[in-house]
Amino acid sequence: MPTGGALSGLSAVVIAASVHDLDHGAYEYDAVSHELAPASGPAPALAGWPGLAHRLTGIPHTSIQAMVLFVLDYARPARSYDSIVCATALKEVGAALQAMALVSADRGLSFCPMGGGFATTAGLGEGIRTAPVIGEAVLGRPEVTP
Repeated sequence: MPTGGALSGLSAVVIAASVHDLDHGAYEYDAVSHELAPASGPAPALAGWPGLAHRLTGIPHTSIQAMVLFVLDYARPARSYDSIVCATALKEVGAALQAMALVSADRGLSFCPMGGGFATTAGLGEGIRTAPVIGEAVLGRPEVTP
């Protein structure tokens, strides 16, 4: 997400459940290389995310293909925006979720924002920064009914 002075504190973590060509696990999105960097090591919190998604959305955990978690690095924008960091970050998350909804619809994917807003990325594996999650969404292919 382009910002003036690269001051956005928003980044994304993807939890892949059953995604074609992507191993099950947590990945941190690297905006510079436009790649997903996989976590390594033990990931005890990974198993809890599908259950949380089910409680918040009603989607069975077996139907969830991927989750996108938006996390906030508070320090980066705080240098310039101090008192409005949270408000600005929540607006950015809203814009990102809206863009995801539009692209998902265009690509034939199911999209559901989770709206938990009370978790962290702690325990998702080495290589994933521990940060507060300020927005979440579930992505996948809709089930085809006969």
